[in-house]
Amino acid sequence: TLGLDHTRLTRRFQGRDYRLTDVHGTVVGDILS
Repeated sequence: TLGLDHTRLTRRFQGRDYRLTDVHGTVVGDILS
């Protein structure tokens, strides 16, 4: 890992909690944009 707790890196998006990475560990750019 990069020293980050990925379970804490969540954002509210359309009423749901999303992590900043998807299940494959890649960055979910659509949520961040």
